Amino acid sequence: MATRSILGDLAEDPTTAQAGKATVTRITVRENTGRYVRGEFVKDDTPTRHNVEAWFDLGDDAAATLRSGMPVIVVGDEHTESWGEGNERQFRRVLRVLSIGPDLRYAVAQVRKAEREDNGQ
Repeated sequence: MATRSILGDLAEDPTTAQAGKATVTRITVRENTGRYVRGEFVKDDTPTRHNVEAWFDLGDDAAATLRSGMPVIVVGDEHTESWGEGNERQFRRVLRVLSIGPDLRYAVAQVRKAEREDNGQ
């Protein structure tokens, strides 16, 4: 598993679902990728879309805070998920969030400490 950082923007509002006794928040982050040509950065025609999952309180906080189009910084552990059988087998890369928040290069945020029974420990 590799730890990655992504700077991008939310493609849509986060969605939250139950996964057994846990809550998972799914987020799609668009990253403008490209390459340097003769010293100038040239954006790719289509942004890279990243599948991101935030679990438990972190996911709840992300769903309460982040909205479509917001610039974000995401740090997480990347892994591959698969489903299906034989020739129908499909794969996707998923980033399990360690930390996520607004990218203050492009946004202004009002931050308040999350209230938790365990004092955030």
